[in-house]
Amino acid sequence: MTSKGTVVNMKTERTPTSITVKVLDLSEPCDNALAWYQQRRARVDDDLSTYTGMTVRGAPWGYVELANGGVCLLTNEGTSDDIAPDGKYVVEYYAEGTDVDGTEFSSMVPVCSGGVTADGFRELPVSKEVNLADFIRRFGARLESNYHTQRRHLEANAAV
Repeated sequence: MTSKGTVVNMKTERTPTSITVKVLDLSEPCDNALAWYQQRRARVDDDLSTYTGMTVRGAPWGYVELANGGVCLLTNEGTSDDIAPDGKYVVEYYAEGTDVDGTEFSSMVPVCSGGVTADGFRELPVSKEVNLADFIRRFGARLESNYHTQRRHLEANAAV
């Protein structure tokens, strides 16, 4: 409800777009990061907790091909980073696991990171392809604003 008492409908139609997002399956890079981290921890004999997985913040992630040969990496919050054809994006991995007392946890800071190129994102498995309007979730003015910002950016810069 607005300050004037008008009801804001969160189900309003979004401006249509033909932009398709390739939603990434990040299980392989997360599994690789977990294996690397467990190997590193084994060298220091750290057995205080059991790490069961790795995650990235802001997932799910997807990308759209750009006309310049790069990709626009997107989250379902509508935030993005353009990655130039010769550029890299630093992916930060967060550990998940079970502490010695049985409490499940997720690390507050990244435990490792790695650079991924535009071609590196293209090589990852794609779980599905969805319209941009369906990829960016709906809940409030910020997400709607993010959608419209991304739609305008991608309609001007996406590869056809």
